[in-house]
Amino acid sequence: MKTTTEQGDVVNQTKELKQELGYDDPIKDKGECKTIPLPIPIIKEDKTLNEVVLSKPHAGHLRGVSLYDVCNADFDTGRKIIPRISELDERDMLNMETENWAPLLTGLASFFVNTEA
Repeated sequence: MKTTTEQGDVVNQTKELKQELGYDDPIKDKGECKTIPLPIPIIKEDKTLNEVVLSKPHAGHLRGVSLYDVCNADFDTGRKIIPRISELDERDMLNMETENWAPLLTGLASFFVNTEA
């Protein structure tokens, strides 16, 4: 049976190995992002956002929503997904100027349609 010290060493070695392999990073394909320019900048805390970077949604980001609604640029669906794939939070989404919604929802839907036809 291993002692507490040996168990602690194994845990530390496992953490170090995970960090070396990059397993501590959130699941995100950093190569598949879209930068969406905003018609009206968003003021978030102490910075002004003139654009929002959307990461390509994965299955976990889409939980509880319909892909049909995503592609139809449904407001409630966008309000749920965009905070999961960007630096915006739900409060930002609810307080956002209406002119910013169309570019963000179109950018989100564009991950699911082939635009290179």
